Amino acid sequence: MKNSYSKKIAAYLLKFMMVLFLGAFSNDLSAQGNSTSVLLRGTWNINYGQTKGQMSSNGLAHLNGMPANKKTNMETSYANRQYVFNADGTFTIVLPTGNNVAGTWTLTNNDASILLTVGPAVKQYDILYLNGNSLGLNVDITNTGTLLYPELHLTK
Repeated sequence: MKNSYSKKIAAYLLKFMMVLFLGAFSNDLSAQGNSTSVLLRGTWNINYGQTKGQMSSNGLAHLNGMPANKKTNMETSYANRQYVFNADGTFTIVLPTGNNVAGTWTLTNNDASILLTVGPAVKQYDILYLNGNSLGLNVDITNTGTLLYPELHLTK
């Protein structure tokens, strides 16, 4: 009788531990599915209309003051640009010319910013918003000066 009772307790303990383990594991997977790094992975296309709409009046005046062919090249370069973020921390900017720019990405500031490193150059972007199909980045211009496109808006 004592042996039967011990087996029942052991079986209940085993079931209890399995429930705890599976519960903890499923919660971890759920949290991982919504993490910034997981959401960031994949191919993102510039939403040029929204990106251009966030230009400063000085930036817009500068763009409109460019010679027509230079302005067209600049707009085409951004309008058809893709950013590809890989799980291994590498990224590629695919330009419409067929050239690619490759580097590494790292999340910083409690996942509120992303650092893009290409060779010795490092740019910090603050993440304005990020969900399964939209990404907004604000370029930190502290060390880069004035930029034509201070915000990038992308879609999957």
